[in-house]
Amino acid sequence: MLALFAGVVIAVTNHTFIFSFSTYNITAIIVLLSAVVCIYFSLRSYLELPPFGWIKSTLGIGCLLAVSALAVWQVSANEMQVVNYNLEQVIHGVVTRTGDIDQLDEKIEALMDEGDISSLVAAIVVDDEIVWMRGFGEQDTLDKMHDNGSITKSFVATAVLQLYERGLIDLDDDVNDYLPFNFRHPDYPDVPITFQMLLSNRSCLSHHDGSYDYRAYFMGSSLRQWSEAKRGWEVPDELEGLTYPEFMTEYLYPGGTYYQPDTWSNCRPGTEFVYSTPGFDLLGYLVEQVGGQSFNDYLHENIFIPLKMTNTATTPLDHPENIAVPYERFYGVLAKTNVQIPLSQRRRIGGGGLYSTVGDMANFLIAHMNQGEFEGYQLLQPETVALMHTPIKSNGGDFMQTGYGYGWGIYKEDLHQMWDITFRPRGFQGHGGRTWGYSSAMYMVDDAEGSYGYILLMNHSMVESIDPPWFFSIQMNIQDILLGEAHRYFQDSQNRLSGEIISNPGEGRQEREGSQPEKK
Repeated sequence: MLALFAGVVIAVTNHTFIFSFSTYNITAIIVLLSAVVCIYFSLRSYLELPPFGWIKSTLGIGCLLAVSALAVWQVSANEMQVVNYNLEQVIHGVVTRTGDIDQLDEKIEALMDEGDISSLVAAIVVDDEIVWMRGFGEQDTLDKMHDNGSITKSFVATAVLQLYERGLIDLDDDVNDYLPFNFRHPDYPDVPITFQMLLSNRSCLSHHDGSYDYRAYFMGSSLRQWSEAKRGWEVPDELEGLTYPEFMTEYLYPGGTYYQPDTWSNCRPGTEFVYSTPGFDLLGYLVEQVGGQSFNDYLHENIFIPLKMTNTATTPLDHPENIAVPYERFYGVLAKTNVQIPLSQRRRIGGGGLYSTVGDMANFLIAHMNQGEFEGYQLLQPETVALMHTPIKSNGGDFMQTGYGYGWGIYKEDLHQMWDITFRPRGFQGHGGRTWGYSSAMYMVDDAEGSYGYILLMNHSMVESIDPPWFFSIQMNIQDILLGEAHRYFQDSQNRLSGEIISNPGEGRQEREGSQPEKK
């Protein structure tokens, strides 16, 4: 009991104590009050009962320690089974409560209510058109921009491959040839790190989980101040004034001011999959170096404008009224609640930070679903799109991931079962994203007869405090039903097309071109 209270005190001092009125919190308070009662009466019994002899006391204390050690060992040895059991119960409960709902809108609304989600927006794309697009919840999210998080990596890869098509780089080039600082794995200084290694997450440059300095450098001042207050972290004042080359020089090598032992993974570049946001931040900088203009300007001229992405920006604070209000979901001591966080202007982007609406994102997905073409504009040549979407086998990544192309994840083609529940049927490819206050998904299925996919943008995330039951039971279920509904739309279009070809080929095409996505 005393250990339980010690854990609460530690949690509070670590700034993870957030209270909200809920069944979860009331139950936790009852348990803690019960513990207080137990400790009180245990202390009274100890003080009022006649003292035991030293032999009995030693045996009693020894037995308590032995039982405690056995309990700790059992829980530690079976931690994954405990976690899996809890996840299984949560997922089955959510599926049971929503299983009888047939309508897509009603099912999404039920999952939003179950997961305490204030707003989300989604779109379904079949071949080259948006067939369904709706916003749900408190905010008019259909026209609101969301931070797409790691989906930005797909934009970075697209930009790099455009430079490759123009003959400005080769994918096997050593990126050091284009940088004002040295970029080498300190344990493998003679191994060149190439564009294709960075694009496929095989440079062995680690993710930024172990370095708050790295995240703080990119996250923006308002969000950094919020996070510092929440966690009690302090960031060096000089971090704000550093240029990207100056920061990376101090981040990449032992002895550097911002170097961490896990800055690099223990592998030879080019041999293993190591998911790395810093690697894609570097690619964004390389686009600037090779393209001769800022990354933001390059995206606007070569991707946003041609794809009619008029509500996409890398500078969200220029139009804060157009941004969905972000929320972080906290899952910890007396906390299962959503906390509004400040909007923040990131210093630059590459691994994340691109803001866009669901309609704009659908245009980008349409281009990738149609061999790089969007309304006559060739974003990438078909062979380059195929290269980007081709999986490189790896022994890492997402638990359903079978490989990673260039800024593009490829997942299992067969049905995926988890605790007798099917997730994301029929295989899929694309990218997901999660960052402070936002979650996103952009996935497609490439069928022999065509393609279909979906976009999901949510103004909720769990970067500060991971909530696995919420992620698997709510967010993954929403994605699962969207992909299933996209498959149904695709089948309907194929059936309709087959009938139209037999009756009147021209009539069917006119009907589809004149159709408009449903909006709410």
